[in-house]
Amino acid sequence: MKTKDLFKELSNIDDKLIEEASLNEAEEGDVSVDKEGKRYVNGRLRNKIISYGAMAAGLLIVIGVGLGVAVNGNNRGEKNQRETMATEACTEPALETMVVNTKDMMLFEDNIYYTDGEEAVKGTLIGEAGQPPAYGTSDYVGCPVYLVEGHKGTLRVAVEKDGKVVLFRLREWGKEPNMELCKRVYGILSADDIESVRVEWNYDPNAGGYQGDVTLKSGSDDEKIAWLYDILSELILDAEGHREIVDKISKADYDRWVEEGNKAYTNETGSYVPAYGGTSAYSNNVHIIIRSNDGSEFDMDYYPKIAYISYFTATDELVDWIDSVTK
Repeated sequence: MKTKDLFKELSNIDDKLIEEASLNEAEEGDVSVDKEGKRYVNGRLRNKIISYGAMAAGLLIVIGVGLGVAVNGNNRGEKNQRETMATEACTEPALETMVVNTKDMMLFEDNIYYTDGEEAVKGTLIGEAGQPPAYGTSDYVGCPVYLVEGHKGTLRVAVEKDGKVVLFRLREWGKEPNMELCKRVYGILSADDIESVRVEWNYDPNAGGYQGDVTLKSGSDDEKIAWLYDILSELILDAEGHREIVDKISKADYDRWVEEGNKAYTNETGSYVPAYGGTSAYSNNVHIIIRSNDGSEFDMDYYPKIAYISYFTATDELVDWIDSVTK
């Protein structure tokens, strides 16, 4: 997910610690704040990497050099970790900073891309670079954008400037991506573009992860792969509905936990009281990893309790497909 969805909050992280981390390499006079609250140091957007603290809050945010923000918020096992991490003792938050030069960003198909200057080989011309809103001034506005040679997807694209072709990677979704955009980004324009589909289920953190798994491969499982492709093409994005039902179940789960005599973690008396373990909305998930011929992996999670696959409404046909490969 988007990996903005990612697809969110860092309510349990101390704002003061984050603020100090974001300014630890610059003088106060070098910092500016735009109208949306983004902080710049000498014209560079400064990102915070929150690791242990964020995980203890039940959230997993992946930030890496060249990607910056997770693309598609469905990291492997992420939703299951929400139910287990909150019960573990919190470690001291580890705060680091990463500098992203806004001049090395560009806008394409409403999404924000970033380059570290790595060279690429251009394929088909697909458009031109735009200016990301609220991110300063890009050096690549108006430059032609190409597919990377040999690839169909736009997770990575090639941009030409002054005779040099550089690789750009998708850094931030501009909005909740619908299925057509997801397929285009990951280069899955037909069932033939799928190299493999891995399905994992029966997650058990005490046993080391998923206890059931199967991998469907192109050439030997074409019928089931084509069936899944057709199902995905019909899925309807409903992020708002997803959040509403999860919020409702989460509130009921928490209220029940309190009614049973539990309370939030405290060590005032020196005793250990387990913290609330999280909602049951995401329990018994089925994790699906689709690998394209581009070498990209597109992750989705089916949640039977809420009848959603990631932020898309699950269909009866999807449930039938999952049953056919997990039984």
